[in-house]
Amino acid sequence: MFKKIISTVLSVCMVLTCLSVGIVSASAAGGLTVQATSNYFDNFSKVVDSSEDKVTIAYAIKSSKDLVNAEWYLTYDNTKLEFIEDDNMDYNGDWTIMPYVPNAIINTDVGGTHNNLCGNVSIVSTLPKISSTDKPKTLVAVTFEVIDNSGTATVDLQLRNLTLGTKDNSTGLLDPDSEENVVTLFEENSNSTAVTSSSAVVYEGYYDESKVPDDSNPLDSSLTFNSYSLSLAQNIEMNFNVAQSKLDGYSNPYIVVNSGGQETTISDYTVSGTNYVFKYNKIYPQLIGDDITAVLYATKDGSEKHGPEYTRSVKGYCTNMFKLDHSSYASFHTLLVNLLNYGAQAQTYINYKANDLCNKDLTATQQSWALKDLGTLNSVRNMNSEPISNPTVTFNSATLSLGSTVGITMFFTTDNIANKTIVATVSGNEYSFTSEDFVPVSGYTNRYKVTFNELYANDMRSTVSFRAYQNNSQLVSNTATYSIESYVAAHTNDGNSVASLINAMYLYGEAAKAYAG
Repeated sequence: MFKKIISTVLSVCMVLTCLSVGIVSASAAGGLTVQATSNYFDNFSKVVDSSEDKVTIAYAIKSSKDLVNAEWYLTYDNTKLEFIEDDNMDYNGDWTIMPYVPNAIINTDVGGTHNNLCGNVSIVSTLPKISSTDKPKTLVAVTFEVIDNSGTATVDLQLRNLTLGTKDNSTGLLDPDSEENVVTLFEENSNSTAVTSSSAVVYEGYYDESKVPDDSNPLDSSLTFNSYSLSLAQNIEMNFNVAQSKLDGYSNPYIVVNSGGQETTISDYTVSGTNYVFKYNKIYPQLIGDDITAVLYATKDGSEKHGPEYTRSVKGYCTNMFKLDHSSYASFHTLLVNLLNYGAQAQTYINYKANDLCNKDLTATQQSWALKDLGTLNSVRNMNSEPISNPTVTFNSATLSLGSTVGITMFFTTDNIANKTIVATVSGNEYSFTSEDFVPVSGYTNRYKVTFNELYANDMRSTVSFRAYQNNSQLVSNTATYSIESYVAAHTNDGNSVASLINAMYLYGEAAKAYAG
């Protein structure tokens, strides 16, 4: 059972420790992340305020010339966004989708799939004036109804053709010598000089040209992080700290973090002293040695800006902490060395960068700081530690579950789950699970499982008791007990890579317990 579980979920984080950074208050509501992508325009991402139900994606260019012809295809996530024609028309019933092209041909649903639009325009006389000397102008803008205010939605514009030129003032028609192909059959003309900038922008509400940034390059060097730190609780959290003074005059700040090829947008933040703190907790143990990049975004004067890329790693943090005087930070150093050893075992187990283990640079002296003795391992595994008469819920077995944290999965049998509650108790704290949390076990009749994930690294030896209740009050099961230590005790001497991994994990937990006191 354990091998099957760990091979499928080791790609997510396991157990961490109970350090704290003292962050106190939460703020900033999140919403749907809308990503504007394109084969020509610079990509853009924004978290749409959860109170808004309309969002516009605009693709703008800054050009010295006007429009001769264009053809484009746009696709969108119709599970998150809905296209409504009236939202994309002005008071006269004209499209705002190509706001500077009154005679553009727009098809709002090619093939009847309800996830695309396309447009084309070919001019033989007066050229639509999209040229600008001060700021970009919108070439294509589409407004959507937000129908699912969570997760991520991508809107992609593929520009098939784009030709620009200038008018011959003597004839009022296109000067043929000025004609310039910017994009031909999806391919960008690298020799074109007609467009000086091209980018996308996402903003709440309907089409509004004033919301196109004055500078199509949204890089703002003042949007920087003040510092970073680690918070080792149930997950490894990297805290990205932004000085509050940095965001004076800005609104809607959020960060985009990339780790292990996975991009995460974080709009919630807490406040610690003079800093806003954005918490990133998807640092899986095999990624401890990998770079984690973060970019800060915020809106100023109606335009969204982003700062430079900020790169850090858990391994880098540990390396810096090893510079502290060991005589004063001995238990902290032990914790960090065991953390690196745990990450290296995770890398080895799943063969992730196995030739570049995160603990490879530890000196012999630093490795000597690690906790190596598992100590005496005791098992408290007992499905009937406190029996009652005529139980209607029977606990069958328990195992270790490695998900976003280390948890205990308890299996049980009952004829009817209605109005039943499973209560897990550890260190005097109770955690309840209702029938909505019960997962049927395939291949069995009336067998279910529930996973308890509220364990910290210093809970490795803690006994977790499980009891079932009817109507939240009547005890209807024997008491079952289990612990992480129980699993380690049963498998520590198996002599395989799984045993090496759980031993490293357990030693990390013991180091965390020693550090926490």
